[in-house]
Formats: sequence, C-alpha cells, structure tokens
Amino acid sequence: MDGVRVGTMVNSAQIRALNPSTPSLVSAIGLSDITTFTNPPQRDQFPDSRDFLIAQAEEGVSIPFRVLRINVVVTPDGTVYQPNQQFLVQDTTRADGFLYEEFKFSKPSGLAVAGDVTGYIFVVDEEQHKLYQFKPNGQEGIDPPPAAVDRTRNLNVSFGELGSGPRQFNSPSGVAYYDQVIYIADRGNNRIARYKLTTDFED
Repeated sequence: MDGVRVGTMVNSAQIRALNPSTPSLVSAIGLSDITTFTNPPQRDQFPDSRDFLIAQAEEGVSIPFRVLRINVVVTPDGTVYQPNQQFLVQDTTRADGFLYEEFKFSKPSGLAVAGDVTGYIFVVDEEQHKLYQFKPNGQEGIDPPPAAVDRTRNLNVSFGELGSGPRQFNSPSGVAYYDQVIYIADRGNNRIARYKLTTDFED
C-alpha cells in the first residue's frame, strides 16, 4: 500500500512426507502442478478440507498414478499426509474412466478444481494434448443429461488431440475454471482456449 512494506511470505514448513523417488499413492516425482479444493468464492461456504491434488510429470519413470489426491489430517502430534484409498474403488457400472486408473496420464501439466457445487476436477496432459474432466469421487465424466437414453452412466466429456482446431491442443500447460467456463493454456498453439461447461466451445 503506497509503497509501504506490510509483510512477507513465510515458508512455514516443507512437506517431506511425500516420496520423491518411489511411485506410490503418496509420492511426488517430477511435480508439475498442485491445487487445493478451496478455490475462488463461487459458493457460500468453503470446504474445510486441507487436501490437495498434485501432478507428477517426471519422464522416464513408470508412475501408475500420476495425479494424486493427498489427504491432509491434522492430529495433536502434527499434520499427517495420507494416501486417498477411496479413489481406488472404481465403479465400472457408472463410468468408463477414473482419476486413479493405472497409466491414465502421460505427462499431466495442469490441475484445477471447480469451486462451485459441482466440485469437478480438471487435468490437462501435455503429452496426450488432452483435457480430462472428473467428478469429485474420481469418476470420469459428468452426470447424464435428463434426455439421455442411459441415465445410469456418466457422460464422458474429456477431449483433445494434437492439432490447432477448436477441440485440439498442442502441449497444453495449464487449466483454470471459473463460473462454468474452463480455460486452457494451449502453449504450443500460443493461445488460451475457452470452453463452456455445457461442452459448447469458443477460442
């Protein structure tokens, strides 16, 4: 304010509980992005969860689960970082794809969580040139629309391939969400691609 220094950023603690070398459900190998579940004020109440998502983009390493939800538990003895076992439960009657699906991602480069009631999780993969969308429970897709023939299975809305067309990307490097609009940093095409949550799109 008016050139007056009012404070500094303090590194309160480093998270050393995540394994930097051995893939697991609590590893952190070649981190490329991180996001929490508390996002811009799009709803009346914020979740009190301290959990966060990380993306592991290390090349040349076999990493079955490259996007992880780390559960954060505060105990009297300190903060504990735990694996999310619930995402391993894959209901194939409801969805064809899952966040915790082995080798789902090649090089995840961006993460975002919808701050509204949908709680959608978005992942962009730089190597696959693709945008993935998941429900909060880790199932890929969205609830089927009322007019859908099959109302029992999620509608898969993930998309993308290499190119410069409206639904194509070239090495996307980031993703953001606000007010039912998804923004993709389409690095190789030098553009920001904008998509409405209705699956309509604009460049």
